[in-house]
Amino acid sequence: MNPADRALERAVELLGELGVSVRSAVVVTDVETARAHRRIMIVRVAAFALGAGLAIAWGIGWLLIVAAVVAHQLLFNVQRLLAATSDGLVLADISFRRAVIVARWSSGSDATLVLRTDSPRVEVSVEPALDTSGVGEPWTGQVNGTDLDRFEGTIRAAGGEPLRRTASD
Repeated sequence: MNPADRALERAVELLGELGVSVRSAVVVTDVETARAHRRIMIVRVAAFALGAGLAIAWGIGWLLIVAAVVAHQLLFNVQRLLAATSDGLVLADISFRRAVIVARWSSGSDATLVLRTDSPRVEVSVEPALDTSGVGEPWTGQVNGTDLDRFEGTIRAAGGEPLRRTASD
């Protein structure tokens, strides 16, 4: 089993602890999480460069301190997960030890995929079902092109049908 599938299994376990029975799930990103990931990556690179420079100048002790900071960032990195349940779709933030539900949509919610010829990322949007007023807000994000089938399977497992559109910029 590859590491991505193990991480997905762990995320499903964390959601199970919240009482959410997951049928299918896919890792997604949106503007909010993309900004956070960029900031974390900048901190990691800066910490590694600082640690390497200090280790060369003053010894290995500094490198161990910086490695501990980077390990902390890795352990508490947050992923966003779109999961299909018997009640519909759930958008959750998953970290090393906890899960937080961000949004819920009822069964039959509409999902649209916008495939771009110039990008490996696929834009996705989820709209609440028309017959459920006030349940879930519209959400727009992205999924990696390699997870396209998994995303479509997640939407179908939640009782919806994904709509594909192609666009070029």
